Amino acid sequence: MVKDVLKNLLASILLVFCISCSISPSYSRHEIDKVIKDICTQEFGLEVGAWIVEDTVWVYAPFEKLLDDQGQWVEEIDEDLRHISLTLSRAFMNMDDPPAFYCLIFSDTKEFGLDVYSLGFILNRIKFDLGLISMDEINKQTVFFNFLNLDALGDNTGKHVKKYDISMIEFITLLIQQSIEAEFLYSENKDNYQFEDLNVEFSGSKITISFNIMVKDYGQDYVVPLGKVEEIAKKILDFYTSFHDVKKVIINDTFGEKIKELGITPSKDRDPLIRHLRPKARGNISLLRKTQTYINKAAQYYSDGNTKAAKAQYEKALVVDPENVNVLIGLGDIYLNMGNYEESLPFLEKALALKPDYYQIEI
Repeated sequence: MVKDVLKNLLASILLVFCISCSISPSYSRHEIDKVIKDICTQEFGLEVGAWIVEDTVWVYAPFEKLLDDQGQWVEEIDEDLRHISLTLSRAFMNMDDPPAFYCLIFSDTKEFGLDVYSLGFILNRIKFDLGLISMDEINKQTVFFNFLNLDALGDNTGKHVKKYDISMIEFITLLIQQSIEAEFLYSENKDNYQFEDLNVEFSGSKITISFNIMVKDYGQDYVVPLGKVEEIAKKILDFYTSFHDVKKVIINDTFGEKIKELGITPSKDRDPLIRHLRPKARGNISLLRKTQTYINKAAQYYSDGNTKAAKAQYEKALVVDPENVNVLIGLGDIYLNMGNYEESLPFLEKALALKPDYYQIEI
């Protein structure tokens, strides 16, 4: 539901771009954060936070309520979200030196403590507005995810968001992970597979994809996981061939016990923008995304009554983010339901120490 709303917002920037593209650049990179905040405040009465970190623009939009009591998107804020999207388009299209990436975060700061991320490559937005790529393609090339985050509660300035410069290789790994999950977890053929684990990592100019996906139904619509993962990786790397320095992809099918290595030939048509997009350390978004994947799987197993598998997923999440309160509460809750009260205490006590005012923690 949340992801669909974000995707629909991308369609609203076309008219603004058509007007803006005929105007000489009027904003400089160093003032873009102020420009975004001023347009939102003066023209739409919206208070947002904006920051430029090297080649990444971060925008934070706090709302008291994103979801209703049934967990559905609050329609009343659609207009505000559209105005923010239009503001970004107007600012980017009128810059003398636009950055490479944008990361837009909507947060529920009062009801649930929910962060909704939308991460995209700015040149993709331009291509979309020019009609060079379709709506379906721009959605596939944008990273969407959301998760409960207690740090969002009461944060109207975006202080809980860790801003940094996103690299192209991190962006590509996030797209690969999202596309694999879409194929095996959320497609109409998802029941054909048992999805156990997925890790997409990068180091230097190498990407490593490890997964455990079992085929349950060999009907006419099934695909071989190893072949499909290879197809997804190649397609995304080809899409950004002028912007990345990836030289090798290792695909490790841990269920089928097969490893495949892909050699990537660098593009001869290197875009000048690549000078800004060299590999950096794994960023916070990758860690958030990885943790949330484990949490989602844990919740799925737990609802299916598979407590042991849910516990294993929470434990994986804890390795990635040892101070994630939702993970700590999840593990504590599992131990309580198993009757292991003493084992639940360390997790719940740590969660309480991290978030002493959170009403759902009971010891």
